[in-house]
Amino acid sequence: MFDYVAIDTETTGLDLFHDCSPFMIGTLNDQEEYRVWEFEVDPFTRKVNASRAKVEDFCQYINRKKAVFHHAKYDIRALSLLGVNLNHGLFNFRHPQTRTPDFRVDCRVEEIHDTQILSHVTNSQGAGGKDDEHGIHGLKALGLYYLDIPESDEKQLKAAVNSARRIGKKLGWRLGKSLKGKPSPGTDYWMPGAVWKCAKEISEKPKTLREEAWAEEIDPDWESICKIYLCGDVLRTLSLFFLLQEIARRDGLLDVYDREMRLMRVVYNMEHEGMYIHRKYLDSELEAFTVKSQEMKGQAEEILCKASGINHVNVNSPLQLAPCLDKCGVKLHRLTEKGQVCTDANALRSAAQWAESTDLKGNARNVSVTEAGKALRLVIGYDPDEGDDVETKIPGYKTYVVGVRYLKGYYQLLDTISKVHSSFNQVGTIWTRFSSSSPNGQNVSKKAVLPLRRVFGPPPGYVWIPVDYEQLELRIFAYASGDKGLIEAFEKGIDFHMATACEMFQCGPKEITSERRRAAKYVNFGIIFGAGPAKVDQQSGQPGTYNLYMAKFPNAR
Repeated sequence: MFDYVAIDTETTGLDLFHDCSPFMIGTLNDQEEYRVWEFEVDPFTRKVNASRAKVEDFCQYINRKKAVFHHAKYDIRALSLLGVNLNHGLFNFRHPQTRTPDFRVDCRVEEIHDTQILSHVTNSQGAGGKDDEHGIHGLKALGLYYLDIPESDEKQLKAAVNSARRIGKKLGWRLGKSLKGKPSPGTDYWMPGAVWKCAKEISEKPKTLREEAWAEEIDPDWESICKIYLCGDVLRTLSLFFLLQEIARRDGLLDVYDREMRLMRVVYNMEHEGMYIHRKYLDSELEAFTVKSQEMKGQAEEILCKASGINHVNVNSPLQLAPCLDKCGVKLHRLTEKGQVCTDANALRSAAQWAESTDLKGNARNVSVTEAGKALRLVIGYDPDEGDDVETKIPGYKTYVVGVRYLKGYYQLLDTISKVHSSFNQVGTIWTRFSSSSPNGQNVSKKAVLPLRRVFGPPPGYVWIPVDYEQLELRIFAYASGDKGLIEAFEKGIDFHMATACEMFQCGPKEITSERRRAAKYVNFGIIFGAGPAKVDQQSGQPGTYNLYMAKFPNAR
């Protein structure tokens, strides 16, 4: 008998809250035994036909074992779509609300482990690089870094998928796409095996009925190429678990890992619950943003045409915008990596600032420069993220374009009950903060210029309670350093950024503007996250700020 079993799933896509489902489960136990359960995918609908007998067999196989996953939240949710009701003590996982399997099979495991979280706990920088799925804690990257297992299995599978998709297209099969409608070969790992099976059925027909020439060209390896890939993943997962667990034990980090695993259940349920979207606000904001963006674009192009004498200009085209501005007397000097004139937000904002501040009296082009500045402000507006204290800024065409892009993204991610289900990634940053995606639920603009947060809210019958730690990182820093000045500031309830600003600018609280407080905030966070003297002085705009800070709070060093 075995104790530990690594489990991995292959799915028809990454978005398990919409139409994607698992079509294959692979396991490897600590006795080096592999097993694979495969389910049929309808190539025309991409629906997975999960056999109850196979699901029950899988559940019986892992029952009362210690389950090891890489990115456990994802695989547990995938298994739930097959009807697997996985439970373990503190872990009682909910299942996607909008997709209910035809049956449920209870399965209790003794322990649940996640090598992705274990990697982050033992070394937050992971494999030291990035991959496509989960950054520096991706399974393939970690397998190469720690185990020297090459990524050739993935490359071979992707090549087979690309070939199989071309054949699938001829057969009228439904190819994988992202929610944005773009081709997504990574969602069609099931297709080489399906094409191989189709070709095999054709080859067994009488020769006179073999009309598909492509059937003779199928690689025999396609039958098992996804299974081989899946077995490679469970091998990486189980090997990483034993290796990283020993590292965590050696470094005294098992308690930290245990805490992160308990938190993982909470995060799973957060993702399951989702965030409610008020459709009426989403609809109205999208319409308003679209109208405003087009109006500003039209006004800017009209001004530029008159100022430059050019008949037509598209502000979205660098090849048209740069020469038009040049005729107005405004030059764009920065180039892209490809050697083209750069027209990104920073370049256009700098050009607008120059046009607004340059005094060209006596120059016949003065009016053109002024008009070009007006046009650029219509295009780019002012930076909506200049700081927490900035409530309103004048928006531009591209500001509203960003808003339209976000709002359309929310539409694509909505489920049938008006919720979006963000992924909250426990291993998203090396500083142990979470990251969030699809959509980013942690950084939604609430400023008047882009009131995106307005579309989110509690569902009918509920309220939201905002809870936040006050200057948490700075408090940890104060007590960890033991600096009496820092600790005293917090114990007296002083606004620490305000106190730092008073020291920096040698003035009282009444003289501290929002810009000065923001500069002090940059200094505080810059220092605790390791910025040096040059960086701190640059961020504050005050030479000598770093030394002044260290003199005031000597233990901060």
